[in-house]
Amino acid sequence: MPQPLLFPPSICPATSLPVRTPPEWSGIALSNQYRATFSVIGEAILHVALEGKVDPVGTAAALRERRRVLLESGLMDRPFVEIRNHGEIIGIPSKESRMLLTNALVEDIRAGRLVGFWVYNAPVLIRAMINVGARLHDITIPTGAVRDYQTAMRSALRVLPVAAFLPAGSTSELVRAAWTLELDGYGVRIELVEPDILYTVAQGALREEHVDPIFDLYAQILEESGLVELGYCYRVVNGERIAGFSWKARKRFIQRVLAMQEMVSCRAYLAFGVNTITRGVMALNRPYVPFPVLSVRDYDEAMQTIGSLRDDKRNKAGGTDTVYTAAQVQSFADELLEYIGNINWDQPALEWRELAWDHPFKHVFDAVTVVKGDVVDLLDERRQAEQVLKESEEKYRNILDNIEDGYFELDLAGRFTFYNDSLCWILGASRAELHGVNIRDRLRPESVSILDSALDTVQQTQAGFGYLELRMCVEDEDLVVETSISLLRNRDGALMGYSGLLRDVTERKQSEQARHEARLAEASSRTKSEFLANMSHEIRTPLNAIIGMTELSLEEALDDALREALHVISREANALLEIINEILDFSKIEAGKLDFERIDFDLRYVLDHVVESFVIQAEAKGLELIVFQAPDVPVRLVGDPGRLRQVLLNLVGNALKFTHAGEVVLSVEVASDHGEAIVLRFSVRDTGIGIPPDKQALVFESFTQVDDSTTRLYGGTGLGLSICKRFVELMGGEVGLESQVGQGSSFWFTLPLHRQVSPDPTPAPRVCLPGSRILVVDDNTANRGILLEYLRSWECEAVWADSAVAALRVLERCQAEDRPVDMLLSDVGMSGVNGFELAAEIRRLEREGDARKGNAEVLPLPIILLSSSGYRGDGALCMKIGIQGYLPKPVRREELGKAMETVLGFASFGATRHRLVTRHSLAEERDRPCGLDESGAVRSDARILLAEDYPTNRQVAQRHLQSAGYRVDIAENGRQALELCAKTAYDLILMDIQMPEMDGWEATRRIRAAECRGEESDVGRRTSDVADRISGPQVSSLSPQPTHRRTPIIAMTAHALKGYREQCLAQGMDDYLTKPVRRVELLAMVRKWLRPEKGEVGEGQVRAGDGNASDHLAGADGPTYRDDGPPMDFAVALEEFEGDRDLLEEVITGFLEQARHQLDLLDRAAVRGDTGTLTREAHAIKGGAANLTAKSLSEVAARLERGARADDLEEAAPLVARLRHELERLNGYVKERQ
Repeated sequence: MPQPLLFPPSICPATSLPVRTPPEWSGIALSNQYRATFSVIGEAILHVALEGKVDPVGTAAALRERRRVLLESGLMDRPFVEIRNHGEIIGIPSKESRMLLTNALVEDIRAGRLVGFWVYNAPVLIRAMINVGARLHDITIPTGAVRDYQTAMRSALRVLPVAAFLPAGSTSELVRAAWTLELDGYGVRIELVEPDILYTVAQGALREEHVDPIFDLYAQILEESGLVELGYCYRVVNGERIAGFSWKARKRFIQRVLAMQEMVSCRAYLAFGVNTITRGVMALNRPYVPFPVLSVRDYDEAMQTIGSLRDDKRNKAGGTDTVYTAAQVQSFADELLEYIGNINWDQPALEWRELAWDHPFKHVFDAVTVVKGDVVDLLDERRQAEQVLKESEEKYRNILDNIEDGYFELDLAGRFTFYNDSLCWILGASRAELHGVNIRDRLRPESVSILDSALDTVQQTQAGFGYLELRMCVEDEDLVVETSISLLRNRDGALMGYSGLLRDVTERKQSEQARHEARLAEASSRTKSEFLANMSHEIRTPLNAIIGMTELSLEEALDDALREALHVISREANALLEIINEILDFSKIEAGKLDFERIDFDLRYVLDHVVESFVIQAEAKGLELIVFQAPDVPVRLVGDPGRLRQVLLNLVGNALKFTHAGEVVLSVEVASDHGEAIVLRFSVRDTGIGIPPDKQALVFESFTQVDDSTTRLYGGTGLGLSICKRFVELMGGEVGLESQVGQGSSFWFTLPLHRQVSPDPTPAPRVCLPGSRILVVDDNTANRGILLEYLRSWECEAVWADSAVAALRVLERCQAEDRPVDMLLSDVGMSGVNGFELAAEIRRLEREGDARKGNAEVLPLPIILLSSSGYRGDGALCMKIGIQGYLPKPVRREELGKAMETVLGFASFGATRHRLVTRHSLAEERDRPCGLDESGAVRSDARILLAEDYPTNRQVAQRHLQSAGYRVDIAENGRQALELCAKTAYDLILMDIQMPEMDGWEATRRIRAAECRGEESDVGRRTSDVADRISGPQVSSLSPQPTHRRTPIIAMTAHALKGYREQCLAQGMDDYLTKPVRRVELLAMVRKWLRPEKGEVGEGQVRAGDGNASDHLAGADGPTYRDDGPPMDFAVALEEFEGDRDLLEEVITGFLEQARHQLDLLDRAAVRGDTGTLTREAHAIKGGAANLTAKSLSEVAARLERGARADDLEEAAPLVARLRHELERLNGYVKERQ
């Protein structure tokens, strides 16, 4: 940062002159709206600031105050200049006011006091009045209206002599802020002390870069001070603070002095307070300038000298001429020579001799001293330049040696004369090996001509060649290099060779080639993907018809041969669909277009879906399908459940395919746990044919199987395991295989997942069976091990047996040890004595009693049977024998725990004979499709528009929908769909994508646009029962918009590649079905998006009602009820019980008996306000009624439960009464059907 110079402080912002404004001169009130403030700047400038509305009274008062100030300040007795600030004046002065002011000014002018008058900041009209008035009244002094304060002060200084405004006897000079310049290490202050004298104070060491800014300031001063018009000036310099000059600065100084001389002639240059060096510089400069350069003692002598020069027309400096003798002159010369001879040129310090002021050779001595200093400076500069050059060369060489590019210089023949280490490394040669070698010797023949042509071009154009690609031979390998060529000249400018940079771009060229090939491959893959997408559509469309028609045909009455043929068609069509799906997945993987979801999911549902898909197949082959989920495996996870399910389906399906006896075990365990992140290990183990060691590496390759016989015997594309492996790896996991021929295989994979951050809205209740003694009976080691592991995690004491006979021995031993078993878990399908026979034997022994202990009335041992295959009549047989639980295998961990808790709880109350615990009885909160009412009944008023151009697909979908009870209208293209929508308000639209005339996307856009506008002509006016739609399960963005004008639109397309789903949703569709559309999938989708029938009150609707939902429960004369339809859907319930009518009726009877007992408890709880009992018993009735499809009963119990949970007992008694009514209705309904 530049060091500031210490100039005297200033007050006036333009001149630094002192400004006096005593309090008695400030803010003087002249009239009601007129004020004035007077100031004296320096000793000869009166400043008047006026504000407010001017009028004659105020003007007269202002003139009186002005006279007082002139007297008090002394300006009445000497010349002064007046400047006025009219920036705050309001209005235009009247003629009377103007005349008062003019007369006062004329009086002061005639008295010789007022020598200048200026107004600034005045409005345009006032400026014009002042300028015109000066001419009209013959004002002889300088006057006028100017723009601002600085201009007014500049004008005042021009007319005032220095003595007129400086204090008497003062030596201080006028300082003007605009004439001050501060630079880094040097500064000047320039003052106009008299109209033709510039006074300069300098400080610092003058360098070359300081000169031009200083002289630019001089040029400005000459213009502003009026010296340009005057034509000449004198310059006085105070050099007390000047530290020195560089010789370059002096050279530039002389150049600018001569240039300024042409602008304004300098008549003399006088300096005082200078040291020897400065005097020497002045002496050296004297011959180069056309005016006297004088050194004086002080400021007063300078001013006296200028006075003499003014009087002397010959411009002589004055003084007395002195005459010296020859001897004196010789003595002076000898003294000078001695001084020169004794100069120590090895010392950088300057040397000078103190001489008398009037010594005739004084200026010569000073000049020699300066010359000596200049020589020293030049030598220092030379040494510094040499050092800089040396450092630059070293830096240049270091740069060249450290850059990756090779640098080289060639002579005109092309031989290497200079090069860096990088070039040696690129060319695989040492410095010695490369020196003098012609570059052409290292080039491939085809590149030699390219180089020669480039060199010729460089010589002809005299310009560099920016880019040249050459091929070189390095150790018998091709090297691709890029180089640039430039001309190399000597100091005289003669051409001496070439220089250039050389870069090895072999790897880059290979990468570019690889990228080019990759782009071609990507284009090929894209073409293949588009082809597969089109083929997918073309294949799926007729395949949809085959599968759909087969499903419809199987619903008809058929003979066994025809039914078997249709089953074969259905099975083979689905197998073909599976192959198509595998090929599409493989193509997406190959194209890098496969994306994975990251969504919340429940692992239990994924495992259940996989197992349910293969239960029948495993049963048909007589295989045990076992699922084991380790207790520490979390179930609420984040990942891609769809891809996980696909991998498990493939692995389990392969295991079943290649296993003829034994078991298939699907297990999942924790591989590593990192808190939120967790890695699970899935494995599928079978007892199948196994894989030879030399073939195991092939099973994960595409289109590959163990051998040709495998394909002949088992079929398949050979893509499944390859796709699984790629899926798992793309999701961040690993895949492995362990297998022995004849013993089976175990395929495993790990998968990184995350725990769900949000809390479980419905956390699974913890199984609580601590200390219970459980006997497990199963002849399958794997099954038995899994059950024992579950029991240990529940803190049970587990004992086991591998057969029915062994189980009876265990029971006998436990009784003998007085440690009886609390429950029996037994497999049904054991060799020898099966589970039913074991249970029957246990009951026989219980009835006979234990003769040795006399235990005649012991409670029956709770028994739960586990069966891989269920048969009609199993339920009745369980009830007949006295079995409390019956669960299908593979058994779910949570389901088993809940069943055990339920059975043990019933056993403690001795009530097991009335209820069989099954998978159905455990599902008290069953999820139902939202398109059905609570009993599962299809809406009778739902109207669906089916837009499909393919006749067979249209026929299949129409028959599926109509057979389910829906009313269906048909459109063969998008245009027909729009026409039908304009006439009818549909509850749901099934929209094909590819249709003639207008496709599904365009039709959907138009329907949505019409809905937004609310136009009846396009989509019809929705009635209130259709308007208030309720959505099905909320699945990401597929939920319908809850607006009364939006009709759910479901896309149907045979395209299965990525992108079509997103496009359908982006076009305004609500959900998506992929062809071929199966009946179950179609009806589930329809039910998801349809609301309950008009007039039916669902659980969610009651909750959101207006508070009058119970009005129908009680009338003015007592409870009266509306009974809408039968109390239960007997047909659906019978289907749930697999057609076993006897078992269903027995379960209903047990439920009714238990419910009557619960109603008594509810009556008492309602009277006491016991919300706990109300909640518990109402919840139990709700779940039991829902399982029996008793919709009305379940609804009333649900309302009672909600009220009790909310401590709202206002409706408790009426709801209990309604429960009793619904229970009696159910009882009568069942008796009528018996």
